[in-house]
Amino acid sequence: LINKLTIQYEKSQEENEANRKLIKSLTEQLDQANATILDLSAQIRLMAAQKYGRSSEKRKPDKKDDHDQPSGPSAKTPAPGASARKRPVRSKARKPKESLEDLIKKMNLPVTDELHELSEDQRICSVCGTELTPIGRKLVRHEVRYIPGKLEIIRHYSVSYGCPECKRKSRDPRYLPGEFDIHPVMAKAPESLLFGKWVSPSLMALVITLKALYQLPVHRV
Repeated sequence: LINKLTIQYEKSQEENEANRKLIKSLTEQLDQANATILDLSAQIRLMAAQKYGRSSEKRKPDKKDDHDQPSGPSAKTPAPGASARKRPVRSKARKPKESLEDLIKKMNLPVTDELHELSEDQRICSVCGTELTPIGRKLVRHEVRYIPGKLEIIRHYSVSYGCPECKRKSRDPRYLPGEFDIHPVMAKAPESLLFGKWVSPSLMALVITLKALYQLPVHRV
């Protein structure tokens, strides 16, 4: 009997260890996905800033207008010949615009080519009826695609175990009452992150990440 209970206990410990490893692996995968989301969001903000950022032609707020300059006798007048000694203004070399390929490389994201082809009934020449064959391809547009993760409900069951032999002997009149206890042995399930809540460590990590990403209050997670 003791050996049997020992084997059952060791088996339950192995199952619990396997479950802990699985939870750790899933949490690491979620953390990696969240890091990718943060990096992608930063790259999108960079692209938006480059495309819709402040133009150099706009007036800077710290620059004063001509009518704000002092006038009258107290205003300083340039000395004669000062304009002749004025140094020529050097034009700044304009920074070359970043190419699309360089921007894609900087984003460090996998690139997948998606080909849109004609159906078989459309691959017919309208003039002679010959089957059309591919001769090239044209780039139409780019897009950044995000595939969200999957949520699922996990129902944790604690398996209870009982000894059939003790149960049989407890009903045998040859044995004293209470000589053989028949109370069940309950396997221990992983404790909840928040008591009475459905939240898991991976879901909590996702919620905190999204709140930080969208700058939402975190006092009520």
